[in-house]
Amino acid sequence: MAEKNPKDANTTELWVSRVCDYSSEYDPVNWAANCVIGTPKVYPRYGDIHGAWAQGVCDSQQFLEVGFAEKLYLDEVHIYETYHAGSVHCIKAKNPDNTWVVIWTGQTQNIRKSRIFKPDIVKKPFLTDELRIETDCSTSSSWAEIDAVMIVGRRYDFLKPLPETGLSDALGNLVNNSKFSDVQFQVEKETFYAHRAILVVRSDFFDAILTREFKEKRSKEPIVFQDVSPESFRVMLYFIYTNKIPANCSCILLTDVWRVGDRFKLDGLQALAVRAIASKLDINNVVDIYMAAIYKLPVIDDLRTVCTDFMRRNMTEVVRTESFMTLHQENVIELIQMMTTKLNI
Repeated sequence: MAEKNPKDANTTELWVSRVCDYSSEYDPVNWAANCVIGTPKVYPRYGDIHGAWAQGVCDSQQFLEVGFAEKLYLDEVHIYETYHAGSVHCIKAKNPDNTWVVIWTGQTQNIRKSRIFKPDIVKKPFLTDELRIETDCSTSSSWAEIDAVMIVGRRYDFLKPLPETGLSDALGNLVNNSKFSDVQFQVEKETFYAHRAILVVRSDFFDAILTREFKEKRSKEPIVFQDVSPESFRVMLYFIYTNKIPANCSCILLTDVWRVGDRFKLDGLQALAVRAIASKLDINNVVDIYMAAIYKLPVIDDLRTVCTDFMRRNMTEVVRTESFMTLHQENVIELIQMMTTKLNI
């Protein structure tokens, strides 16, 4: 089933798209296992109502295995229980070697009202598109009916930034601040002020060049960088001091920031840039961002993957955008081929 927000490039919600296996079903039509496919049909009503899966045997060995339209890194599982809720005692996710891994287990209950069961699952570092839900109907001695199942997860598991702290906010006040500054950089016509101690502990690159520069006793002269824009350099300095990037950066600027992170060996800055772009991706900017990712070296592979997947899912809208229609012919052909390569015809 389609996710709730198809424009979200990373986090998404998916309903069951197929039933892979089940222990039993009350009947193959009104209370079939296939009733859990798609959005809820019974919830928020409570009772023995057709449209939800009901077991054919009310014992402790019942299970339901369901699949979803794409693989995600799971963050949440929502189970819509509409009759004798509380029977679920174990949830498993299928890992890449096709074995089941427990992501939640707990005690059963007999709850006589409908509910959305959202357990605190263990987040696993692998993509999955199948769940196994195990139920114990002996607690209620009756059917424990499930109406629907939704998962919330991420398509991409980018490197997480360090936690934000009050210290990082305080250090942000020192970004490009001449107070106590002991090193300067010249980027095009703009001069940037920085603090050597902070730079050397945050970056091996700056540790190397600043050690060399100071040994050569040229510490009072600005260090000149070519082929870096002042805007990107400013964002890089902000990251070094705060472990964050400014919220108002444009997506195109962030592609330049990623390349600055590559040049200065700042993996965390590269990861944050891709995450920020992915959160801002939409129909109107995806083509421009894709072109910015691939037509300047080094190619931003993570961002190319994000844009490619987004355009495949939204191809009909993308080809109507102004950005797409103003591309050169060879770029149009390339993008159309790329968007249709993995479509299921």
